[in-house]
Amino acid sequence: LTATYQTVRKSWEAKTDGTYFVSNKLGGDHSLKFGVGWRRNPISTFSHYSGGARATIQCVGNSSANCGGAYGPAGQAAPGYVARTAVLYRDQLLNNDWWTYNGYIQDGYSRGRLRLQGGVRYDWQTSKYLGGCVANNPIRPDLLPSQCEAATDQSTVLDPNTGLPILGSDGQPIKEQLPSFSVWAPRVSATYDLMGNGKTSIHASYSLYYQTKITLANSLGGLFIQPALTWGPNQGSGLCSTTAGAPCWQDTNVDQFIQANELIGTPTTNATGFDPATGIITPGGNAVSKDAKLARTREFITGVQHELIPNLAIGVDYVYRKYDQGTASYLAGYQPGSSQFPLSQIYVGPQYYTDPVTGIVAPYYQICQGCIRPPTSTRSVTITNLSYNTYQAVIPTLNKRFSNRWQMNASATLQTNPGYNVLGSYTNPTGVQFTDGYSSIARYLIKVSGTYALPYGVNFSGNLNVIDGANRTVTVNGPATAYGGVSATTGANTTISFGNNPQLTFQPTGSTRFQPTKLLDLGAQKVFTFRGGKNRVKVMFDAFNIFNINTITSFSSNSLSSANYNAPTAIVPPRVFRIGAQLVF
Repeated sequence: LTATYQTVRKSWEAKTDGTYFVSNKLGGDHSLKFGVGWRRNPISTFSHYSGGARATIQCVGNSSANCGGAYGPAGQAAPGYVARTAVLYRDQLLNNDWWTYNGYIQDGYSRGRLRLQGGVRYDWQTSKYLGGCVANNPIRPDLLPSQCEAATDQSTVLDPNTGLPILGSDGQPIKEQLPSFSVWAPRVSATYDLMGNGKTSIHASYSLYYQTKITLANSLGGLFIQPALTWGPNQGSGLCSTTAGAPCWQDTNVDQFIQANELIGTPTTNATGFDPATGIITPGGNAVSKDAKLARTREFITGVQHELIPNLAIGVDYVYRKYDQGTASYLAGYQPGSSQFPLSQIYVGPQYYTDPVTGIVAPYYQICQGCIRPPTSTRSVTITNLSYNTYQAVIPTLNKRFSNRWQMNASATLQTNPGYNVLGSYTNPTGVQFTDGYSSIARYLIKVSGTYALPYGVNFSGNLNVIDGANRTVTVNGPATAYGGVSATTGANTTISFGNNPQLTFQPTGSTRFQPTKLLDLGAQKVFTFRGGKNRVKVMFDAFNIFNINTITSFSSNSLSSANYNAPTAIVPPRVFRIGAQLVF
């Protein structure tokens, strides 16, 4: 195993609820409900990396045609395997505490044909980093020593334009209390008996929901950041890169294990805050904007229900939800309100690339000539997310209560959920035009279930689900060396690759979908009773996927440039018959 994982999630909760009934007040009856609560959820997560390292070998020439043969020294002839990379890890620890206080009050009012419900909920939450220690890497403790951190609920104040800590008069970084979140969430609903006979009703409701848990304290510590120091990749021959000073793993004793003396040069890492001189990771603090908001859902539902004939009702609902706010991380100096916002302004285009395999033309963006590309080590600032999406659905229903030996429930959901990428919510504009304003969820879902009581106590049931095919994001190869701007660290020109991952999209989301699935399951049950019903045996027969569909649900690749584009990796399971018995005593 590369790593083993363990987590401890404790939970304490105390709450109280009450209900108070009042009759003949304001011309109707009231049902008043109220309550308060407290909850605490500390979480400790630990990951241990076996041996502290992972060695990767490659086929000679890094070509699958040369796979096979024996593992040998660098420069050996094909076929065979040679060294490629060595990665050293340090154990990880995430240790935090989170707690909340909440309360609510609501009232139900009924008078004649009208039923009203209204209430409001209050939630307050915050978190704290509990600190801890992780051991050194056993192979290179000089590069990855042990590290300990103290508990804290203080975040480092960062300069919004540079991302660097703001220093006080004593020369030390200024600290501030970690922000907490408090929200009020109202909910109201109304139902009206249209004809006064209980057969036709109209209803409407509005609800406001907020994200129930956010743990900002996670970013106050650096123990969960993985340095992952990397030596390599070597050349396809296993020899070190010809680039001066490039890190390299030389498996001199050809045992496929990593020894300290086999690691040449200065390793690379993508860990933000890692100091190669000390091997210590300094956490980025938690620069959270004071106006950062919890994720919010606003929901409106309205509809009508009508009893068509005795025991058979039909209805239709309209559902609207808007999902917005929530927190998002922006590079410091490029966040909303800064002079360099949005970061996407350094990209120009679209440029167009013709994939030689498919002939498809796809647009892409690259960084403007001479523009500075921010380093990956730049600290981030947490701001309210700019993106949002809306959900709309029309849901007709049919419900038949059990009578005349049968019952049935049926519904159809016609839905859409487009997402909107507001300027500034993305960095590289490549592909945004194909997702902005488009929905990726299933366009329709049809569900029908029913039961029929056959003679001799046999119950027969069926369940039909018809679901629109999932979206398939189709891509093609893009340019391997698009201009990537000037590195803010080295001053050298960089490149962006669209040839492997990510690739280029060329059509709106939802244009290509998997085939819809039509699953019908049937079942029959018979209960035999003994000793006056004290003992029962239920005999069951079930049949799944009656139509025996073999709809493909995933492919090896979604790239039209790949030979595996039409190679399926998962299909709906085949028809299955099952016979079973259940004994109750």
